[in-house]
Amino acid sequence: MQFTYDTDMFVKTFESEFTWLNGFMRNVRRFGNRTAVIDPARNIKWTYTELNTAANKFANAMKADGVKKGDVVFMQLFNSTQFLLGYIAPQKLGAIGNPANFNLSPGETAEIIGHNKPTVYVYDTEILDTVVKALEITSHTPKVIIAVNNSGKEIELPQEHILFEDYIKMPPKKIRLLILNRIFMTKLFVCRLQAQQAHQRVFRSTM
Repeated sequence: MQFTYDTDMFVKTFESEFTWLNGFMRNVRRFGNRTAVIDPARNIKWTYTELNTAANKFANAMKADGVKKGDVVFMQLFNSTQFLLGYIAPQKLGAIGNPANFNLSPGETAEIIGHNKPTVYVYDTEILDTVVKALEITSHTPKVIIAVNNSGKEIELPQEHILFEDYIKMPPKKIRLLILNRIFMTKLFVCRLQAQQAHQRVFRSTM
């Protein structure tokens, strides 16, 4: 098919520049003060500029943690601001966003994790039981496991997990120290408990 004009520049632009992220950044530049997000459940209302700033915080936290181009960011989240950030932030790093249904079973979740080998796993604490079971049986363990808690409930997280709010605020080294400290304290408690039980068994055997 012959064209009456040179299409090379048009094709090259669309092939390399016409991305979702570039479209979003265009909105940030042109409509920065306009409303982009309304979350009635959490009483949040963000402009495009505010949404971009929040996404940058998450992207920078992941970048500082070693997340790079081609890495997979796996998400199981409800409709929330964190879902938006999880969709936008990986694109800023050249990483691959991998959203999945939060209703998946532990086995289905484990299969996806094992197949896609995500570097980051972000989940909602409402499905914590599913997450724990999935991580027990999957063939791959994500380097970073982030929990989103919008329920307002007190949640006791597994040792290697960290809350989303803490992750985007803390330097990676401090996050790792926090996680290692929690693991150490848990192991110390288990050792003390085992020692106490052994002492009780010895005491009973001498009676």
